[in-house]
Parts: sequence; structure tokens; C-alpha cells
Amino acid sequence: MTVIEFVARERSRLGRVVALRGGALAVAAVAVVLALGALALGGGRWMALPAVLPFLAWVVAGAALVGLVLFTAHQLRRDTATTRVAGAIERERRLRSGALTGALEVGETGTLGRRGALVIATRLSAAGPQGRGAL
Repeated sequence: MTVIEFVARERSRLGRVVALRGGALAVAAVAVVLALGALALGGGRWMALPAVLPFLAWVVAGAALVGLVLFTAHQLRRDTATTRVAGAIERERRLRSGALTGALEVGETGTLGRRGALVIATRLSAAGPQGRGAL
């Protein structure tokens, strides 16, 4: 497995976790907003209150959903960036700072770059899965 494939696999795994977390947060937020709306408007109180209030609860729930979807998309872009994932792998595997990032950048540029990338890939595959990121 090359360093590019290794980092791509970890990015994919991390992306699934971030997306699942964001989806769960969005569902929970919408459920809370709708539950609060139901409590506020329950027991026939919605008839005595302004007619727009039930729609307002749905608008707030929709805005919360849209906001959390945008937040999750931002988290996905930020947290699954190649350099960020490579840095995390370097820290987790106790590699020199920049070793994996450098191998990603120069791994396809020449003989020496391919050799360095092969050495890093061998070290990463020999160590096997580690830490919380190992799924």
C-alpha cells in the first residue's frame, strides 16, 4: 500500500465518522426544537397564540438543520484535509514531523522521492492499525 492510499483510507474513515457525528447532531437539534415547540404549543395553547407561531417552530427547526449541515460540511473539509490527516498519523505513529507529509508531496517526483515514500509506507504497514482511528 502506498502512502497516498494509506492516507486516503484514513481520510475516508475519518470522513465517515465526522459525517455521522454531524448527522446525529442535526437530528438531535431538530428533535429538540420540535419538542420545545410541541411543549410550548401543546394543550390547545396554539389556538390562543398568534397563528404564525407553529410555522415559526418549523422555520427554526429548518434553520437549525441547514446550519448544522453547513457546519458538518465545513468540519468535513477541515478535518479530512490531507495534510491534517497526515500530521495526525505522524503524531500517532511517532514519525518525524513532516515525514509523511513530505513523502506525500515528493513520492511521485523521482527515484529518491519514491524511495522515501516506500520507506514510510513500509513503516506504516508494518506497524498495523493503531489508536482510536483504527476501525
